[in-house]
Amino acid sequence: MSRKQYVFLTLLIVLVLPLLYPLFKAGFPITDDADWFIIRFTAFYQALVQGHFPVRWLGRLNFNYGYPVANFNYPAYMYGAVLPKLLGFGFVVSIKLVLGVSMVSASVFTFLWLKSMFNRTCALVGASVYIYHPYILFDLYQRGSIGEIVALGVVPFVFWSIERKSRLWTAIGLAILITSHNILAVLFFPVLIAYMHVRSQFNKRDLALSVLVGLGLAAFFWLPAIYDLQYTVFTNTTVSVWMDHFADIKLFGYLNIVILLLSLGIVFRHRAKLSVLSWGLVAFGFFLSTSLSNLVWKILPVTFVQFPFRMLVVTIPGLALLAAYIIYRLPSKLKIGVGTVLIILQLIVAIPVLTAVEIVDKGEGFYATNESSSTIKNEYMPIWVEQDFMTHAEQKVQLIDGGGELIPVQEKGHLIEFKANLDVPSTVEINSIYFPGWIARLDSKEIDILVSEKGTMNIEIPTGQHQVEVVFQETTLRMIANLISITTLFVIVILQFKLWKKS
Repeated sequence: MSRKQYVFLTLLIVLVLPLLYPLFKAGFPITDDADWFIIRFTAFYQALVQGHFPVRWLGRLNFNYGYPVANFNYPAYMYGAVLPKLLGFGFVVSIKLVLGVSMVSASVFTFLWLKSMFNRTCALVGASVYIYHPYILFDLYQRGSIGEIVALGVVPFVFWSIERKSRLWTAIGLAILITSHNILAVLFFPVLIAYMHVRSQFNKRDLALSVLVGLGLAAFFWLPAIYDLQYTVFTNTTVSVWMDHFADIKLFGYLNIVILLLSLGIVFRHRAKLSVLSWGLVAFGFFLSTSLSNLVWKILPVTFVQFPFRMLVVTIPGLALLAAYIIYRLPSKLKIGVGTVLIILQLIVAIPVLTAVEIVDKGEGFYATNESSSTIKNEYMPIWVEQDFMTHAEQKVQLIDGGGELIPVQEKGHLIEFKANLDVPSTVEINSIYFPGWIARLDSKEIDILVSEKGTMNIEIPTGQHQVEVVFQETTLRMIANLISITTLFVIVILQFKLWKKS
């Protein structure tokens, strides 16, 4: 690595440190959603160390009745936080590290992506525009949307992989993006495909192959998430009133307005396909995020996107590229000066936001013992569950009809074992809500599970002594999805090994 490269990498680190400064303090920023993400991670980690993999069922949540949120909601940040937790960090610090790594990834890979088209100065300016976009500050320190931050850390990696003409790393990046945030993956997929087409980095066959491999690697998550949604109240639940969540100019950024206007003349003067695409993407994303698009959202699937302001995510890489393009088109004597001014202005605008961040230290116990569902409206609750009855489930198994004794053997979120010594045929209630995947075995033979009026599980046990096991397993569809991911990974490893041997 050359001396200049070291200098620019150092500048990148210096650039990202102010953005992450609030995370260095004890505790966690007060945000709308981050507490729920940390709570969910603690339950996820608990399920993982108990042997549940891939994690879909979080047994501690929902008042200890369990909740299938990990089957539907982007798991990448939780799997990513497992390593620091295993290394001895706390739950809160592990999540902070995920956020920090995501922002470092965003800065480094935006720089590498733009450097492949422009010079280092242009790339550095573009990286600053990317990570200091007001929406990222909003996500980090007001919304606390950890999944979106992880996804925004992956997107530049995918652009960089496309520029390197790497089908493998593009596919891996797409897979990570899908598992980082469902909605952002859907928003970015057409953008990334259009980018591949405009840059002509991949022919149609390679493009299709990269997308298919990415989908295959992430199939363990997205296939069950789509199919199993029918068993939940999600489609009948209004998570937010979309008309109340349009963006204002401040969330887009006044500096970004300047970048958009300054680039207009340059873009349409030179008419390079990529710059035209970027300008159009930024303008389109900005339009859809504001109340100007109110009539459009009455036609678009706003229920899926939830918040119109979310459309600002697609403007972030476009603005980074436009900023780099502006510097690139300037006379050589002006490049460094104008670039430096733009970076300083980004920091000046961000400092009031960063210094106003409020931190609270709730302690690990607050997150590790919390039994909420970790979703806003319990939108992943099974359709047959009566929610009003729920308080903490003190006993996992109890007799509701008959007589005898129940002796607990093992209780985990996804596994309940007990011995039954019954005087008469009896009905036993399992205080976990039913969801496809639960099965019951009586003396190693599968028996029927009856769903109670409340949504919990009942099983019928005959007179005598019996060993009972109730376990959450993969359904046929989930096993197929897992097999697709494993097979895709296996094929990739084999092909890469063959290429390595040839080289």
